[in-house]
Amino acid sequence: MSSQKVTQLRKEGKISEALELAQSLIQNNPDDIWNRRAIAWVYYEILKQNIEKEQNEKIIELLKQINELALPADEEIFYKSIAWLFAKYVNSKELEAKYLYYIFLELQKMHFPKPEDSYTFLIKAFSKHALQWDEYLDFVRWWNLDNFSAKDYEKTELDNGRKILSDVERVYINISKKVLQEPIDRQAVEWFLPYIEKLVQKYPKMQYPPYYLAKILLSAGKKEYFLKAFIPFARKKKNDFWVWDLMSEVFEKNDPLYFACLCRSLSCKADVKFTINVKEKFADLLIKKNRLAEAKYEIEQIVNCRNKEGWKIPERVQSWLSNPSIANTKAVNSNQALYQQYAPQANEILYYDMPHETIIVEKVNTKAKVIYFVAENKKYGSFLYRDFDINPQAGDVYSVRFYEQTKSGNTNFYKIADIRASQQEPPVSIYQIIEKTLKIKQGNSFGFAGKYFVPPDIIAKHNLINGYRLKAVAVYAYNRRKKEWAWKVVKVLT
Repeated sequence: MSSQKVTQLRKEGKISEALELAQSLIQNNPDDIWNRRAIAWVYYEILKQNIEKEQNEKIIELLKQINELALPADEEIFYKSIAWLFAKYVNSKELEAKYLYYIFLELQKMHFPKPEDSYTFLIKAFSKHALQWDEYLDFVRWWNLDNFSAKDYEKTELDNGRKILSDVERVYINISKKVLQEPIDRQAVEWFLPYIEKLVQKYPKMQYPPYYLAKILLSAGKKEYFLKAFIPFARKKKNDFWVWDLMSEVFEKNDPLYFACLCRSLSCKADVKFTINVKEKFADLLIKKNRLAEAKYEIEQIVNCRNKEGWKIPERVQSWLSNPSIANTKAVNSNQALYQQYAPQANEILYYDMPHETIIVEKVNTKAKVIYFVAENKKYGSFLYRDFDINPQAGDVYSVRFYEQTKSGNTNFYKIADIRASQQEPPVSIYQIIEKTLKIKQGNSFGFAGKYFVPPDIIAKHNLINGYRLKAVAVYAYNRRKKEWAWKVVKVLT
C-alpha cells in the first residue's frame, strides 16, 4: 500500500479507510513527504465535515495534527485551501472568542502564500469579529498589512454597476474601530497610526480612512495634525452633523470655534434623536455663557426626545431641570437663528489652508445667482453665489476661496467656500479704470474706447453715443465665441 491508495480512497469518499491507511503509512515512514501530504489532505476532508457540524474542539485538534506534519511552504495548494476553508467558516459563524483565538494560534504556524485572494479573505473574515475579540489586533499584526495585493485597494463593482468599498478600506475601518475602542490602548494607536497615515496619503480618494485617521490622531493627543488629516473628509461630508461634532473636539471649550462647530452641527438636517448628544454639549455651553433661554430650548428638545424614545434622562440634564434659574426661564421658540449666525465661522475651518484669490466680476446672472469672473494668470469661469449675502455687480472686486473646479468644453465651473468684498486693487494686467472717447460706427450696437471693447448691453443701458467721453471699469476677459482674450468694459462710472 502507498500514499496513492490513500488519495484514491479519499477521492472515493472513503475517509475512514483513507485515514486508517494514512496513519499506518506515517507510523512506518513519518519523514516521507508523500505520506505527510496524503494524510494532510485526509485531515482537510475531516476538517470540512467537522466545520459543517461546528465541532470546534475537534477542528482545533485537527489543525494541531496538520501543523505537526510540518508541511513545507511550497505546499501552496494545500495552504490556500486551508485559508479559504477557515475564512468561509469564520466569516459565516458567530464563533466564541476562545475558538477564534485557538484557530488563530494554529493558523499562524502555517505557510500561507501572500499576497493572495485566500489570504485577503482570511483577514476580511476575522475582521468581522474585531470589536468582540480581544486578540484581533494580534491577528492583524501577524497577518501583516503589507500583504494586501494591488487589487485589494480597488473598489468592487457589483452586477448592478454600484461600487462598494475596497477590501483594504473595509479592513482598515474595522482596525480603526478596534483601536478606538475604550479603554484606548496607546501602544495599539502608535502601532496603527503610521499605517493609516500612509494609506490616506497614498489613496486620498478613499472615503473613510481620513475620518478614522483624524479620530486616531485625537485619541493620540496629536490635535495639531487633526485638521490636516480630517479636512479632506469633512469637505465631502460637510452636511453631516457628526462631522462638526467631531471637529469641535479639537478646540478647547472656551474657544469660539468650539461654539461655532456645535452650531454648524445642529444646523444640519438631522433628527433630534441623532443630535441629542450634541444638543447636550451645546446646552452645557449655553448655560456657562448664561444664555439660559437658548439653553432651555435645547434642554426641552433633549427631554422630549428621550421621553418619546423611552430613554433615560441623564443626571446632568436632571440637574439642569431642578436648577431654579433654568426652571424659571422661558425657552426661545427656536435656536435656528443662533445656529445660522455662528455656523459660517465653522465653515471657514474647512478651507483654512486655501488661499484667497482676487477676482473681478465680469457679469452677473441675477436670476440664476451666477457670477462670471476673471482673475490673474488668465483664470476665468463662473460660480453660484446664492448661499452668500452679497449683491454683486459687474466690475466689483472680491476675495474668494475656491475649492473645486469642473470643466465643460471651454467653460470652467467653480465651487467657492468664502467670498468677501476686497479692498485690494487688482493688478493692471486684468483690471483698469479708463477714461477715453467712445467710438461707435454707424449701424453698430457696440463700440470701442481705444482698444477697449464696449458691449451692446453697456451702450444700451447707459444710452451711450458716439463721441461720448467714457469713464469706466475694463477687465481683461476671455471671449468664448472668438476664443481669445481682450479688454472689455464691464461698468460705466460716469
